Amino acid sequence: MYSKKELSELKTDFWEGFSRFTSYYSIEIGEDIKWMYYKTRVSGLEFKFELEKKYCSVIIEVNGRDEVRLNNIYNDLISFKSLIISSVESEIIWEAKHEINDRKFVSRVYIEQHGLNYLNRMHWPELYRFMAKNMLELQLAMEDVLEIFVVKYGK
Repeated sequence: MYSKKELSELKTDFWEGFSRFTSYYSIEIGEDIKWMYYKTRVSGLEFKFELEKKYCSVIIEVNGRDEVRLNNIYNDLISFKSLIISSVESEIIWEAKHEINDRKFVSRVYIEQHGLNYLNRMHWPELYRFMAKNMLELQLAMEDVLEIFVVKYGK
């Protein structure tokens, strides 16, 4: 088991390693990568990574307090489902209601990889490749339609 300090250092090392990997991966694919994360210009529409001991997820998440708005954004994502699926090699999971905390629900479109543990440094190269490849594919799939979301739901 890790102490709080050791776990914090491990997480810092992981994300610093991912940053270095992203620089390398940019060269490999021949283009600069700028991760979108929360910079979608649509409040509550976010790109995320989720790391757990037994899996890793690359996520488009719709969150917020306004449930009607959340549902509308998610339904609009579904309207672009065929475009997103055709742009991403991995299997995509569509979840209208995903519980993230006790009684807090979000909508998610995500790709998941099981059997990788971010606490195991030996898994990091495979995690980095999974994360970079799939996040880039999701971002590129959304690139063409994101402006529609900005016009309709922008901040």
